[in-house]
Amino acid sequence: MNRASYDRLRAGTRAVIDRHKGVELAQSFGRAFDTERARVVAPIEDRSHPVHRRARGADAERWQHGLRPRRRRLAQVPTSATARLAAALEEELRAIHAGQ
Repeated sequence: MNRASYDRLRAGTRAVIDRHKGVELAQSFGRAFDTERARVVAPIEDRSHPVHRRARGADAERWQHGLRPRRRRLAQVPTSATARLAAALEEELRAIHAGQ
């Protein structure tokens, strides 16, 4: 909030903001963030959490089947595309420098 907006507020509203600003507010948000992070991350860091399990059997086959079309599309992207893009950029830069 800029100073002009703050100055337009009623005195009571400014007092509330003044009571809840600065280091104390930052520390309060920091504690809340740390607490929430610990709550969310702890189960994931536990190696028994499902996120660490590999798909097996029918699940693995289902994932492989779902990824097959994406793999085919990625395989069709020419590996020289990046090289062509870099060459085009170099050419554009040479043209810009030549025009200066």
